[in-house]
Amino acid sequence: AALFTILYIPLGKEITSFVFKDEFSGVYLSNVALMLYPLGLNQISTSILNSMGLEKKSFFNYAVGAAILMILTLALPKYVGIYAVAIGGAAGSVVTSFLNLNALNKNARILDNPKKTALAILLSFPLIALTCLLKNLLFFKIPPFFAIAISGGIPMILYLAACGIFDVTRFYKTTRKKSLKKRDKSKK
Repeated sequence: AALFTILYIPLGKEITSFVFKDEFSGVYLSNVALMLYPLGLNQISTSILNSMGLEKKSFFNYAVGAAILMILTLALPKYVGIYAVAIGGAAGSVVTSFLNLNALNKNARILDNPKKTALAILLSFPLIALTCLLKNLLFFKIPPFFAIAISGGIPMILYLAACGIFDVTRFYKTTRKKSLKKRDKSKK
């Protein structure tokens, strides 16, 4: 979720303008992108509960979250318009995630050390700022496709590297070896 939030908050309007020729959907995407955090946590925790044989508990938690979604979606449009669906969805996902994680903690003690998850989420915020900076530097100088690719790609690679998913040094060593082999073959 953090990976896409890094992309969608600063570049939502630009992505949808480039792909769909529609700026409004991009503004909406940027504004609701934070919803991805509880949504992702909800999906993961629901899957874990189901695999542990706690389907009834998972369904009950889902029903509570869905009820909150429906209540807020019906009550808020007068005040916030279309964002009522996003607020309701986020609130429902937060409640469902909390209930799921509480059930998981009772059954498996999986939340003894939530520091890595919190760090991964917190790391995304400076990278969102970096994406905004790169976007502002590049969008008026190069074509939109390349500006989106560069301003979104660099922070995403940094995030993957910081989380240990993408090993930059190994990638560099591998590509360096390949380029040296090609150079050696061309000299022969």
